[in-house]
Amino acid sequence: MPVNCLRILRQIAEINSLFPVVFSFILAYHSIEKESNYYFFFLKKIQLMFTLSQLEFYRTKPKRLIIYLQRLLVLQPAGCMCPSCGQTRRGTLRLRPYAQLSDGYCLHCPKCQSNYSVRFHSFFSRSRLPLLTLCKLLVYFSQRLTTVQISQLLTIPRQTISGIYSWVRGAMHTYLQAHPIFFDSDEVVEVDEKWMHSIYYYNERGEAVPAHWIVGIVSRSSGKCYIEVVLERTKAVLHKLIRERVGPGATIISDEWAGYQGLEDQYDYKSVKKWKRGKHSYPCTYTQETTLGEEIEVHTNTIEGLWAELDSHVHASRGWGAAYMWAVLAEFMYHKARFDFLVALQP
Repeated sequence: MPVNCLRILRQIAEINSLFPVVFSFILAYHSIEKESNYYFFFLKKIQLMFTLSQLEFYRTKPKRLIIYLQRLLVLQPAGCMCPSCGQTRRGTLRLRPYAQLSDGYCLHCPKCQSNYSVRFHSFFSRSRLPLLTLCKLLVYFSQRLTTVQISQLLTIPRQTISGIYSWVRGAMHTYLQAHPIFFDSDEVVEVDEKWMHSIYYYNERGEAVPAHWIVGIVSRSSGKCYIEVVLERTKAVLHKLIRERVGPGATIISDEWAGYQGLEDQYDYKSVKKWKRGKHSYPCTYTQETTLGEEIEVHTNTIEGLWAELDSHVHASRGWGAAYMWAVLAEFMYHKARFDFLVALQP
C-alpha cells in the first residue's frame, strides 16, 4: 500500500466512529476474506495503529483518558458508591481535579469529603507509572511483544514490565477459571499430547509436582484451544479431560496413541493412520465422512501447528521457569480464544 495512503488512514483512524470503515477499506484493498488468518492478522495491526494514535490524542487530556478508561470498565466509574459512608445516593463518587495525585484527578465523595485515587480497586493501582504509559504497555502486551521490545519502546526497566505482565497473566488465569473453555458438540477438534522439559502439575492440595506432559485440544473452526498439564498420559487421564471439555457427539481426531481408544462410545472418533517407510513412519491424511454427513480431512496438522506456535511463544522470551508456565499457558489460551483483552482486567 502506498505510504501516502497509510498516512491518510492513520489520520482517519483517529476518529473512533470511522475505524470500521478504515478496516473494511483495507480488507477490500487486499482482497482478504473475513474470518481468515490474514483477516485477524490485519485486524491486530490496524487495531494497534488505531489504539496508539488514540492514546496519543489523550496525552494532553488526562481527564478524557480517565473517562475513556472508565467507559471501558477498567477504572471505577464516577458514580460508584463510596466505601466509607455507605450506600446513600448522595455518597456516590465524583471525578474532580486533585493536584496532590500523579493522575491529576481523584474520586471525591461529597458526603464524607473523602478522596480516592481514580485507580482504587483496579488493575492500575498496582503500579505508579502514568496511566498513558500503562495503556501503551497493555496495547503492546495484547500484540505479544516481548519485555525487551517494550523496554526499548517505552524506556521502562524490564523488571517493571515483567511484574506488570505477571499481574495481567494472573488476571487471565482467573478469568479462564471463571469462564472455562468448552467445545460444542458440532465442532471438529484435534487432541494431542506434548512432552515438556520442565513443568509443574498442581494437585488438589496446591502442591507443585514435577511433570513433563501437557495435553492440548484445539478447534478447527474457531481456533480456540485448551491446554492442561498432566502427570501421565494414560487412558483414564485423557478420557476424563476430554469428557470435561468436549461436548458429546463432537468429532475428535488424534493419533494412534492407545490412551484414546474407547472414545467411540460418546464421540465421533477418528485416528490418523501412519504408513511406514523403512525405519520411519509418517502420518497419512485421508478423507472421511462424519456422523453429521460432512466430509473432513483426518489429520492432526492443526494441533501440531498449535504446538509450534506455543514453542515460538515460549522461545521468544528465551524460555520460562517451570513454576511460571501455568501463567504462560493461560495467556496463550486467552489469546487463542480471542477473548476481549480488557475483560480480564475489569475490577
